[in-house]
Amino acid sequence: MRPGTDAWLSACSVVRTALEDNGYFVARYDQISQEFCDSIVFAMEELFSLPVETKAQKTSDKPLHGYLGQFSRLPLFESLGIDDPLTLRGCRKFTHTMWPEGNDRFCDSINEYSKELEKIDHMVKKMVFESYGVDKQRCDSLIESSDYFLRCMKYRAPQMNENDLGMHCHTDLTIISIVHQLNNLNGLEIKMKDGEWKGVDASSSLFVVMAGDALNLRDKPIKERVLVFLAFCAVVQPRAFKVHVTEAHAVQLYTLTAATPFTTTSYSTSPPETPTRGPRVLDMVM
Repeated sequence: MRPGTDAWLSACSVVRTALEDNGYFVARYDQISQEFCDSIVFAMEELFSLPVETKAQKTSDKPLHGYLGQFSRLPLFESLGIDDPLTLRGCRKFTHTMWPEGNDRFCDSINEYSKELEKIDHMVKKMVFESYGVDKQRCDSLIESSDYFLRCMKYRAPQMNENDLGMHCHTDLTIISIVHQLNNLNGLEIKMKDGEWKGVDASSSLFVVMAGDALNLRDKPIKERVLVFLAFCAVVQPRAFKVHVTEAHAVQLYTLTAATPFTTTSYSTSPPETPTRGPRVLDMVM
């Protein structure tokens, strides 16, 4: 889609309405092939199969940027953060921490994947800004000043008598979050305005674009919960979400999240109140 065309203006309206009404939409993006998606799944398997002692070497004074896991209340969940994933330098720094001897395949795959998600992030921001009549210079300034963060998450299958909740209900402290569910296994659920939790179908070409707390286009934040997924974040409109994992998941569920850092003193977690429509699926043609 070319900016200024009828198709572009129509898409801008769809994106704005979806974020205002629901706090998210589903984007169909075919630039990431099934083969490449499989290589990212393999990279996640490599990463999370490392000893806990190795993964714990990734530390950070920033919330959620280091290693998280081994929690009694969330036994299915593990997470690792990759700072500056759009540069080879950032990817190499993380890779060296996990594999001192090096792992070029992992490094290159994560860097390439992050750049594809960056394209979606940029397009969505441009659409949102243009739909509100904000000049292009301001939008470009926001994009140029953005720093991204890729969060890798794994949710193992629950054992007997274990709760299937992979991640508790929460909102994202980002501008926009882009969530990619791997392995074609559904896990992400998003809370609708009427309080109902709605699952989002998984696919190698479907990406859930959610507004974070920093870009509040709705009167209530969105909440999410998770089974297992891959995500790229940068904040637009908050929506609650969470993750569930079932015994049917024979393989591990993985999530990648890239985010634009955002600092706030408080954020709302109040549930939405009025009914809403289901998710919109928008073709993202670069």
